[in-house]
Amino acid sequence: MAEKSRLYFEGRWDHDHASEPTRMLYEVDDAGNVLRQIEFFADGRAEWDSLAYHADGLTKFGRGSLHATSFFESECEEQSSELSLNKIQDSVFQDEWQRVSS
Repeated sequence: MAEKSRLYFEGRWDHDHASEPTRMLYEVDDAGNVLRQIEFFADGRAEWDSLAYHADGLTKFGRGSLHATSFFESECEEQSSELSLNKIQDSVFQDEWQRVSS
């Protein structure tokens, strides 16, 4: 079976909520499943998650994704003046993943 292609995105959210991230990086498969994500907060901390960390791919949102709905239906449609989302190179995501997860 061929490996699914991966897409990488960077989201930026301009807000004043300390408990919410201001920058987000996503690894998404072609079906819209979020496989890995990194969240950066205004206070400098980072949180990350990977579908591989969950037994049998089962997360609080169901099986096979870190988000409850397709990334393309949720994140891509929520863009506004406070929230932007752009495709990034896989190397940008991989470099940040190595930095925060090691």
